[in-house]
Amino acid sequence: MPDKQIIPRISDRLKQLQKALSEDLEKAGVEIKSPEALAVLVVDCSGSMGERDKLQQAKDGATNFAQQALTMGYSIGLIEFESSARVIVPMTSKLSILNSSLEKLTIGGSTNLTEAIHLSIGELKSKTALRYIIIVTDGMPDNQITAIRAAKMAHEDGIQVIAIGTDDADRSFLRKLTTSVVSQ
Repeated sequence: MPDKQIIPRISDRLKQLQKALSEDLEKAGVEIKSPEALAVLVVDCSGSMGERDKLQQAKDGATNFAQQALTMGYSIGLIEFESSARVIVPMTSKLSILNSSLEKLTIGGSTNLTEAIHLSIGELKSKTALRYIIIVTDGMPDNQITAIRAAKMAHEDGIQVIAIGTDDADRSFLRKLTTSVVSQ
């Protein structure tokens, strides 16, 4: 079962990032009024997530994040990945759609995190809102090097990458991948 403090920690970190961005933009003379925020939940459905109820941990963490983020005015999309990545839910503000889709996720395949990050960037790239990729995983991708390169591309495009790790997640890898790591 996910740590009940995970959502407040993610929420606090997102608020810190939003504040820092607003301060930087203000210093640069750019005015932003009530920016929209977008988050893509990227859920690992690979074979390793079938061990020790990790997929259920991921679903619970994603659901908790979605509930909190939607109350803060976010739009949220859902991408699942294993051997390949797929957009399951385009950006929405409807929790019922996200919950229904999360419950249908199943285990299978390898862990193509790189493709999932690239797909997430594609979903967020042309948007002017605050943008986040929230990766829910055990941190065991097919290729760590290409996943880190993909995450750096997101960072360079101004997209924040946050990981919600399962109980046994590779925290060292997740720190290299993200701007924030939150433990389950």
